[in-house]
Order: sequence, then structure tokens, then C-alpha cells
Amino acid sequence: MPSAVPSVDPSLAPTLVPSTEPSVGPIGAPTVVSSQMPTVDPSHKPTISPSYTLTLVPTRMPTRGPTARPTLEMVKPYEVVLGIEQDVYFVSLEAYVSQKVQCNLTIQHTVASSLEGLVPERVTDIEVTETESTRNDGNRFLAAAVVLSPVLLKYKVTVFDPVLSAEVLSKQLITKVQSGDMDQAFRAFAVMFNATRLENGTFSEPRITVLNKAYHGDPANSGEIAGFVLGGFLFLLVLTVGVWIFVKWLKKEENEKDQLQLSNSAVASEQSIV
Repeated sequence: MPSAVPSVDPSLAPTLVPSTEPSVGPIGAPTVVSSQMPTVDPSHKPTISPSYTLTLVPTRMPTRGPTARPTLEMVKPYEVVLGIEQDVYFVSLEAYVSQKVQCNLTIQHTVASSLEGLVPERVTDIEVTETESTRNDGNRFLAAAVVLSPVLLKYKVTVFDPVLSAEVLSKQLITKVQSGDMDQAFRAFAVMFNATRLENGTFSEPRITVLNKAYHGDPANSGEIAGFVLGGFLFLLVLTVGVWIFVKWLKKEENEKDQLQLSNSAVASEQSIV
């Protein structure tokens, strides 16, 4: 073995492998741990908990509330009231009457999920009756007639929104029926509210009536709007003409004063010459 550790690194890397294997192994085995243990404990213990807790609620409460409550007169122009009729297949009147509370909850949530800006509590005046075909077949005891005859569902929806018009809401409901989304929602809510006898219900296309036409699409209302616009335009026109006449009159007065001053100065100059 060498008697001393070399103090200088070789200038060239070896190009040949050794011809013989080393005959002596290392004296000690390498170790991963340090040769000395720390003698001083950490001054601060680490903690897993963060110093600040994240929260979803606001950190500060509002200091002022609304100064006035909205009144019916304020929201009335944005009110849309629709009367809707639909035939519902695979549901009997007896099934509805036997679970009326659960059925009404199912209908309210189904309609609310089909229209924007509508909450279930705004689906009111729910009424389920037999259709004409069911009443005509009342004396027949054919199972097929009982299954295929629908019931007539009537209800009213009320929406307060400055953007959603009666036409937009009507198109939304028709689209939901045509795509089958309303049927799926009806069956899902029937399971949720334990209205077990409605789980196969299927809706026909709705027949929709706007119940407050005075605020939506009424010709008198459109005429009033046109009258306001025309009146405002005429008022601005009269105001502009009045200002123009007043400015012109001021300029005329100034010109007359200037001419009077010039004539007075001319007379004064003539008198001074004489």
C-alpha cells in the first residue's frame, strides 16, 4: 500500500485499465450518516399548521346596509308572468292526488331547473286535471287507454329579471322539452322527493300564455315609449333654437352699443374741432 496520500492530482487521465486486481480492500466501510451527532437542539420547533388559516367568508363585515327595500313598483316593469299548460303522459290523476305534496315539489323544481332566473317558489297555481281524451274514455276498461291517456298540468311562473323576456323564457322551456332534459329532471326530482308514481312522466310541448302583456309587448306600452322619445327630441330641438335666438339677440345688442359708441365719439370729435 502507498505510505502517503498523493498531494497533487494527476495531469492526465489514465488510458489503460490495471493489469491486476487490487489485493487489499478498504479498511473501513463508507457510511451515509455524519461522523458526529449534533450537540445543540434547534431553537425553534417546526410546525405543520400554517400561521394564518384560509377562510371563504369575508374578513370584514359590511358597515352599511341598504337604505331602502325594493318595492313592487320598482320591480314591476321587470316582472314576467307566464301561464303554462302541458300534457303529462304515464301519470294518472289518482297518482297525483295520492302524493300531492311530493308531486307539487317535483313539478316546482322541474320547471325551475328548466328556466333561468326562476326559483321553485315562483312556480304557483299548480293544477292537474284529466284531459278530454281521458274523460271520454272514462267508461272504457282498456288498460292501454288508461296508460296512454295523459293528464293536463297547469301552472304559473313568475320571473323578475331585466334581461329575460317572455319570448326568451318560452323558447327556453320549449327547448328543454324537445331535448328531453325536462323529462329527465322530472324523473330525478320524483326520486328525490319520493314521488314514486311520477318516475315515468313525460311532458308534451307547452302551451304558453303571457299573463301580464301590459308590461311585455303591449302596443300601448310601445306607443308610450315612442312618445317619450319623440317628446325628448322635440324638447332638445326647442331648447337649441331658443339658445340660438338668445345668442343672436345678445350679439345684436352688442353691435348696437358699439355703433352708438362710435357715433358718440364721432360727434364729440367734430365738436372739439369746431
